Amino acid sequence: MLPQIKHAINSLRKNKIYTIINISGLALGMAVAIALTMTIIGIASFDQFHENKDSVFKLIHTDDSITNDYSDASSVLLAPTVMEEIPEVIDYCQYIWANDKIIGSPENYVKENGFYVDKGWFRMLSFPLLYGNLEHILSKPDNIVLSEKLSKKLFGDVNPLGQSINIYSYETDKPVSFKIAGVYKNLPPTSSLQFQFAIPFEYYKMRIGFCTQIFYEYSIHASNNRSNIFSPKFLLLYL
Repeated sequence: MLPQIKHAINSLRKNKIYTIINISGLALGMAVAIALTMTIIGIASFDQFHENKDSVFKLIHTDDSITNDYSDASSVLLAPTVMEEIPEVIDYCQYIWANDKIIGSPENYVKENGFYVDKGWFRMLSFPLLYGNLEHILSKPDNIVLSEKLSKKLFGDVNPLGQSINIYSYETDKPVSFKIAGVYKNLPPTSSLQFQFAIPFEYYKMRIGFCTQIFYEYSIHASNNRSNIFSPKFLLLYL
């Protein structure tokens, strides 16, 4: 065995250029394989922390029968209609971005992105609360729920429930006051939904008025994981 090893080492020394090329190629191939493996593992781990992950479906539809472009934005009436018409659907939630909001007070404020969400948001999806009552945090249009990270930026380690906070944006001429009704734990990096605050969907509808032509994104909570039954029923309803 030892002679063979010495012979191999001598061959490598005599053909340094080929040795460098072969070792470099092997190292590069291994690096690419590791990177692809880690990428696949990372993608597969997204949103796996939700307790209802096996029974939550996101509505995806085609915008055009010719191009077959997919979109997760739909009419505001779609999710309630699906729940009403399909018995397997027991709950739904919807959201729309609330981006680039200046939030805080004149003395202490930050620029953050959040969501307008409806009452099913924290009930369906696993975003655990640090402070607040799950049944009441989105019950009033002027409520707001902060992330743990945002709460610490604005209030330190103090429980901020009941305190008022202002939001400044290009949509309004003056700041709008909200009451802090809850604080949720920091989102894991494997969450596809990244938001630092949540405002009740009712406030959004009050601000812009009810409009069926505005598009939203939805999630549907089915009573069980029978997607092979759920999909055809939804297809018939949508057509």
